[in-house]
Amino acid sequence: MNLIQHKPPCCYKYSLKHSCVVLGTLNALISLVLLVIMSYLTIIFAIFKNGFNDNDPGNGIYPLYLLSLVVIAILLVKLTLDVIFVYGVIKKHMTIIRVYFFVSLAIFILITGFVIYESVVNGYVGASFVELMFYSLDITTIFLSYFYSEELKSLVRDEV
Repeated sequence: MNLIQHKPPCCYKYSLKHSCVVLGTLNALISLVLLVIMSYLTIIFAIFKNGFNDNDPGNGIYPLYLLSLVVIAILLVKLTLDVIFVYGVIKKHMTIIRVYFFVSLAIFILITGFVIYESVVNGYVGASFVELMFYSLDITTIFLSYFYSEELKSLVRDEV
């Protein structure tokens, strides 16, 4: 006898898979927006040299400029990872979803540390608060990716 299992919806009436696709796509868009914003801030940091004296030859590398370059590199990795995550959810690749969970968690911790450091050094608390609000969506996607990988794991066990 073939019994149909009823799975409760994740977000309102959508399944866990569709919720992961939607939130992964939103994360990719937000990563792209943050990448553009950080690129603009990097140009501003390069032009104004973080308030250092232009006549002082000892200040060759400016800390906020270097930090913003690191954040841009991390955001590029995050954007690529978000696109691969959406592909992995659509094709039901459990390893891609598991890798997304761990790497995205590490990126979230790194970005949060950089944003807090930037707000302490510059005093741009408003911009840092907005960035952390964007990353709150990332936390939701991280948890959904974990739950979806567990659901795929249970489906694999049920088939065997």
